[in-house]
Amino acid sequence: MIDNSEDHTTVIKDLLITGGSASNGGGIYCYNSNITISGCTISYNSANESGAGIYFEDNCSANISGCMIMKNLADDYGGGIYCDNNSTITITGCTITGNTASVGGNGGEGGEGGGIYCSDGCILTISGCNMSENV
Repeated sequence: MIDNSEDHTTVIKDLLITGGSASNGGGIYCYNSNITISGCTISYNSANESGAGIYFEDNCSANISGCMIMKNLADDYGGGIYCDNNSTITITGCTITGNTASVGGNGGEGGEGGGIYCSDGCILTISGCNMSENV
């Protein structure tokens, strides 16, 4: 968990993040912080709600590069990545594949953004990425 006012010097690099489970952010949970995620594989994580791979909430700023985000499962929104509440996310040179957002918890709502789900004032920039087979 990256929580509340971590600055731009927070770097997650060259890690395998797998098998995590949480209500939100099974792999990585980021709240009101600025981070860099580079060269990581984020796979086979789950969330009972949203953002099984990565969950960004409340004014996060993140640069994600050279990562593989795959086979994550959220019961509501954002199987691979969930971005909410005025966060700014830049994704470069990543592969986002085989992630799923199902209609699960949340009273049968959800099932949106298999690869990426953004809402409430998020700014998302994607370049040089491969996105496939997200449900």
